[in-house]
Amino acid sequence: MSIKLGKDISDTVRLDDTSRSLAFRSESTNTDEQIAALKSENEVLKRKIDDNELKSRQQIVTLQTQLQDEKQQREKVEKRAEREKETAKKEREKNMDIAKKLQNEEDLENKLHQTETEKRKVEQELRYEIEKKNEAIERAEEAEMNEKEEIELRRKTQLEKDEIIIGNEQMKMDYERNKQKLEEEIEKRREFQAKYLAQIEEKEKAKKVAIEEIAKRQQIEKELRSEKEEKENAVVRTQAAEAENIELKKKRNKEKNEKQIQTEELEKEKKKVEKEKEKQKEEENKRKEAETQKLQLQGEVQLARMKQKFGEKNVEDEIKSIENIEKEKDEEIQRLKESNKNKDEELMINKEELRKNKDELRRKDEELQRLKRKADEAEQRIRRLEQEKEQEKQEKEKNEAELKKLNEKPIIAIINPDPTDFEFSDVDGIMKMITKKQTKYNTISLTKVLEDGIWQLETEFNNSHNAYAAIGIVRDSYNIPADAFPAWDPHTQNMAVFIGKGWSTPQIYYKGSGTFEMSGFGDNQILRLEFDSKKGTLFLFVDNTQQELYISGIKEKVRFIIYMYHAGSQCTIRSLKKLFAPTSGHVANEKSVQW
Repeated sequence: MSIKLGKDISDTVRLDDTSRSLAFRSESTNTDEQIAALKSENEVLKRKIDDNELKSRQQIVTLQTQLQDEKQQREKVEKRAEREKETAKKEREKNMDIAKKLQNEEDLENKLHQTETEKRKVEQELRYEIEKKNEAIERAEEAEMNEKEEIELRRKTQLEKDEIIIGNEQMKMDYERNKQKLEEEIEKRREFQAKYLAQIEEKEKAKKVAIEEIAKRQQIEKELRSEKEEKENAVVRTQAAEAENIELKKKRNKEKNEKQIQTEELEKEKKKVEKEKEKQKEEENKRKEAETQKLQLQGEVQLARMKQKFGEKNVEDEIKSIENIEKEKDEEIQRLKESNKNKDEELMINKEELRKNKDELRRKDEELQRLKRKADEAEQRIRRLEQEKEQEKQEKEKNEAELKKLNEKPIIAIINPDPTDFEFSDVDGIMKMITKKQTKYNTISLTKVLEDGIWQLETEFNNSHNAYAAIGIVRDSYNIPADAFPAWDPHTQNMAVFIGKGWSTPQIYYKGSGTFEMSGFGDNQILRLEFDSKKGTLFLFVDNTQQELYISGIKEKVRFIIYMYHAGSQCTIRSLKKLFAPTSGHVANEKSVQW
């Protein structure tokens, strides 16, 4: 009985132990399931928190940009007001200067008038001196000879100036022709480059893409032909305008010569009139002296005779008649003085016209000098253009050799920070396919350092949940660790990415903030990044369409990067090549993000 009881007790103990172990095992499985559920909920909450943080940062950035725009507008308005004040102040100062100049001109005219009156007095005194008169005539003849020689020299210089002007016009036309030839050569070079790039793309792409490229290239060639025709028409119009300008300049030169001849003739007439006037005054003085002497003698003789013959009364009547005759003579003299005065006024008018003609000649000389300087500058520009053309030719040959050397063999090599997550495979011996094995954050970079020239990376995402991915650049000095997420610090301070539609709203994310307003990309679309080290820019093309957002101000060495999250996501690197010339341009609503 006791032995059976012991067995029963041991059996019950064993049963209790097995039931406890089963309960413990069921509880452990439940806790494992709860832990897994909590982990999944934790990941979902973590993603929501990340999305909320991203949205809040984006809202902060938009508010900051709005405040910055308002501040810039306010500063622009203040600067415009200051500029308007400065312009008004300058106009007032200019008006004051003009008033002072006018006052100075009036003072000069008064001084000229005084000197003219003094000159007349001196001339009246000189007319009575015969010896000085002869010397003045000799000096006048010498001056006339010198003036003739000066006129001859002036004509020769004018002819030389005209020849220089014609030569300058010819040089200008030659410069325009050389410029046109240079533009045509540049246009041909662009066409050749477009064809060259099209041929390379034809080799790399499938038949469907090649057909689309051919159609686009034909459209571009058509546009280029239309632009070329427009340029040729513009050249024809400019040549016609130049011919009209040359004809107008010839007419102007002819008018200038005619005016010069007129001024010379006026000066001669003036001198003749002055000489005649001097002769008339001298003759008049002599005649007056002779007449006065004659009249005195005749008067004395007649008075004596009359007194003897007729008596004193009749003599007084005769004297009155003689006085009347003298009065008439005085009136005649007064009329002659008035006519001389009119001639003096005509001489003043002619003198003013001569002064105006001299001013016109001076202005035309200044214009000639300005045209000469322009011709020299044009010649220097032609020389510079020829040197630049030669440099471009050498640079083109060098770049073509480099491109040929680079594109002969594939240069795609990748830095893989997490070999357990990424798998690489070659496609056609040229392209590379990157396959993600785990669902987690990870970023890879290409080994090629972008530092000189224009580099282009062409990729395509597949099975990435509508491009829950990103592509961009990273500083060459930054080593990307495993599990790197481009939106987290410190990675976001060193890399900038274009975000796909599956991750978030299409944007550029850099330094913890996003910039929106771009079309974006998804799966099965050909993406093309174009980095220009000279301009410091990074552009994105989606199916050959340039996006509105781009990165600018990149003045350091960088590398291309690719980010993916979901397991099974694929990214095909179609090509990495160096370009001879950029394919990017300006698009509507474009906006840059400063690096």
